[in-house]
Amino acid sequence: MIQVAFAILADHFIGDRCVGMHPVVMVGKLIEWFEGLLYSKTSQKMRGFVFTVLTLLATGAVVFIIERIVNTHVVLQWTMGIYLMYLIPSAKSLRDFTEAIIPSIDQNDLTIARQQIGMLVGRDTDMLTKEEIIRAAIETSSENTIDGLVAPVFYMALGSLWGHGLLFGYLYKAINTLDSMVGYKNERYLKFGYFSAKLDDLANLLPARLGSVMMLFLGKILGYDTYSGWRVFLRDRKNHKSPNSGHPESVTAGLLGIQLGGDSRYFGKMVSKPTIGDQKKDLEASDIRKSNSILYGVAYMLVLLLIIGGWA
Repeated sequence: MIQVAFAILADHFIGDRCVGMHPVVMVGKLIEWFEGLLYSKTSQKMRGFVFTVLTLLATGAVVFIIERIVNTHVVLQWTMGIYLMYLIPSAKSLRDFTEAIIPSIDQNDLTIARQQIGMLVGRDTDMLTKEEIIRAAIETSSENTIDGLVAPVFYMALGSLWGHGLLFGYLYKAINTLDSMVGYKNERYLKFGYFSAKLDDLANLLPARLGSVMMLFLGKILGYDTYSGWRVFLRDRKNHKSPNSGHPESVTAGLLGIQLGGDSRYFGKMVSKPTIGDQKKDLEASDIRKSNSILYGVAYMLVLLLIIGGWA
């Protein structure tokens, strides 16, 4: 537990800096290799199932061996173990990437802002307005408060109970990376990526709900509109195609008095989506920082809970 807390703090102060190829990039390369091996126009669901299982087995086997080596000595546990855990959460990278868009928005340079947000989201960005860019950044921040922070920490902490914090953490990252690479509902991946997408939904089911409640409590501490946060959360948390993403998005929308969701264009096609929250004010670039303040508040709360849990 304490090691996981140190990993969060390291991510907070240092950011995602890896010596050599990043482990998550390696997982991505593995996914690409298995996809090239197994993808076909026929039997796509079955092939997608095998593809998902093989990716997780290969990732798990490698991490299990590394974990066994790390656990042979306390010095390795507190150096290499924390280092490998620190590469799993991505709160600082998320904050840095989303807030890097703010200067472009302030200068009304939407061409650059569209390119920057295009690196973070799956929707088409070439025609986004200023408010749509801000909305996309806030949605990315709120969704990834779960995917990039709460969920990986949850699984690392859970695995640590049995001495497998690294294994559980990297298996979650593999599931999340699978979804980000093949979990699209387009012609190529609708069937092939079905099991990867469903597994990601399942893995985030509990963290999304626990994390959203944490976000609501943080909203009170940060001075945001907690009443609206709870009201919008209870009303709009299911206004999303994902069974999980609507939970943190509805909290953020309620706390900040903004509206998220709505129609977006994907792969050249307009996708109709319900809105989340009430438009009490127009979206502003400063709302990105406010959303990230909730993200960082959750990180501090997790560190505190892990330290208490480690000493209990």
